[in-house]
Amino acid sequence: MYLLEPCKNYVVAAVELAYHIHKKMPEGDILVFLTSVEEIHAFINLWSHHKANCVVLPLHANLGVEKQLLVFK
Repeated sequence: MYLLEPCKNYVVAAVELAYHIHKKMPEGDILVFLTSVEEIHAFINLWSHHKANCVVLPLHANLGVEKQLLVFK
């Protein structure tokens, strides 16, 4: 999916689109690519307001090996 016009805040747009996919599409994983750790944390914070019945797992280079392994268990 893509936007037809630019948006002011693409992290907010990513949350809205992911939530739409979560609610309207068959069950499955959603992968969202963002450009920084700060954006990932902002996404998770915004996502938590939706109270969606799912798990958001951050994955970025600053997590360290131990935490990355916890994500994939």
